[in-house]
Amino acid sequence: MENKILLLSNYRLSKMIKNNLDKKIRKDIKIINARFDKVLSLTRNLIEKGKVDVIIARNSHVYILKEYFNDSIPIIEINISFKDILNILNKPPKGKTAIVNYKKSIDRLFPELMKNPPFQITFDSIHDLRNKMKKLKNDGYENIIGTSAVCDVAEEYDLNPLFIYSHESVVDAIKQAYKIVEVQNVENKHKNQLKAIINYVYSGIIYVNKNGMIKLFNPVAEKIFDMKSEEVIGKHIERILKNSHYEKIIKSKIPEINQYTKIKDNVVLVSRIPIKVKDVISGVLITFQDIEEIKKSELTIRKITYKKGLTAKYTFNDIISSTNIMKRKIKMAQAYALSNENILLRGETGTGKEIFAQSIHNFSNRSDKPFVAINCAALLPSLLESELFGYEKGSFTGANKKGKIGKFELAHEGTIFLDEIGKMPKSLQSKILRVIEEREIMRIGGEQVIPINVRIISSTNKELFKEIENNNFQRDLYYRLNTLNLLIPPLRKRRADISLLAKYFLISYDKELYEINKKSWNEIFDLMKKLEWKGNVRELKNVIKRINILLDNEFDEGMSTLEILNKSLDHENFSLNDGFSTNERNKILKVLKEEKWNRGKAAEKLNISRTTLWNKMKEFDI
Repeated sequence: MENKILLLSNYRLSKMIKNNLDKKIRKDIKIINARFDKVLSLTRNLIEKGKVDVIIARNSHVYILKEYFNDSIPIIEINISFKDILNILNKPPKGKTAIVNYKKSIDRLFPELMKNPPFQITFDSIHDLRNKMKKLKNDGYENIIGTSAVCDVAEEYDLNPLFIYSHESVVDAIKQAYKIVEVQNVENKHKNQLKAIINYVYSGIIYVNKNGMIKLFNPVAEKIFDMKSEEVIGKHIERILKNSHYEKIIKSKIPEINQYTKIKDNVVLVSRIPIKVKDVISGVLITFQDIEEIKKSELTIRKITYKKGLTAKYTFNDIISSTNIMKRKIKMAQAYALSNENILLRGETGTGKEIFAQSIHNFSNRSDKPFVAINCAALLPSLLESELFGYEKGSFTGANKKGKIGKFELAHEGTIFLDEIGKMPKSLQSKILRVIEEREIMRIGGEQVIPINVRIISSTNKELFKEIENNNFQRDLYYRLNTLNLLIPPLRKRRADISLLAKYFLISYDKELYEINKKSWNEIFDLMKKLEWKGNVRELKNVIKRINILLDNEFDEGMSTLEILNKSLDHENFSLNDGFSTNERNKILKVLKEEKWNRGKAAEKLNISRTTLWNKMKEFDI
């Protein structure tokens, strides 16, 4: 890479460089003789043409250039050192000697170390320099130490000029310039890499400085706005994006993330982020993502992930209920989801434990990570172990030649759902306990320990304490799994949900069938509340399926919907005479209203205890 170093010189300095610097350095550096009054225009012209990255200059030129360019380009001053002065005074010139410098005196001269320390004087302009030189002449000074401009004026007054700069000072300045160029080359490389990344990301990117001027406009932004970067760079952001909010972001220093806006005919997500440099806001980065492109990407990711079967499809919105008891359970589950602790879900068969497990995962900070479910009762102990922990190739007869990744590995960073944990073989329980304690697994036939980070949600329809007493379940494992506990109520404890669920399932199977005779169906749904539903929601869903199928096949033969219902309930789990008594609920409700909801008085009038009344109210969802 070319070294764009400019050294502003004059004939005295050029002579020194020519005599003392090697050819390679002289070739690398562009050396130009520049008069005091011409230095600014000459330098500006070279910078605008992109021919200068670093400037080396002497004292007076540095003042002029820094005032104009305001540190926009590195400017290195050729320093005047104590050593340079000593070299000049090593052979003391005859007569009085003065050092003349631009704007400021030279410090660090240590006059106490010199027999005859030189007098120092400064000047502000060529006119001032000539006046000062004339005065020095009149005061009897014979030797003038200074830069080229000073030496030139000294000669005009027949004074002895002593050039202040040494070979070493020039070399030091050149070394600094080389280091700066080296750093700039590295920075430019990084900038080019960053530019390539910015140009090829799938988001539109605009960078706006603190004055609202656009400094960056990548190809995706060009596509979104249908404008070329050269059309907008240097223009105010409000000219292309109304309500850009850049002033608000700079003042508040608070980012705005993923906000919807419309650009032309496209709906996009916009994020506005304040950029800080040394705790000072320097501008705002605005990114745009096309909603349609996001949907396409999500669809692709979902297809890949669903093929692996590692997703949870249910959320809390899929849990259908209007009862307070279920609302409380959902709220509790959402609170649990925000932690990383293990959860034990308890409840009868068919109450929806897996829906809760998936909803908890999707509500947690692991929602974008895998959800892996396994039924602990569905496999033989040996197969369950290989499913959970995986195995190395050749571990046992019939094993996959490539080996197999276990469920715990697949669930890394996500959630594993151990369904029917109460039926897990005793031989595996201690291994699961070790996984929880050590957060690592080892494949069957393997020798390498594999660290994992998973959250365990387990479920059971058994009373695990009884299993512990019967020596069927390990006590330590129970307490590890039961860090958080959620009991999901059976359907008979939330009877108001029965008609709600029945209607939902019927409409999802055949909406037209419900619309034909809503009144009859609502009567049937009320009748369903009298049943015990030992199979809970799963059984209710199956009954609605059965009704739907029977109606499709037998409705034309003149059977009423009530007859179809009775026929669909013709099995051992159901009887319309069983279960909850409507009369009992109505009686309790009537007494409560008469006693203005005073439970003590109502219990006394019903001749039952307050506790019994409270339990009945929960059972009947009063």
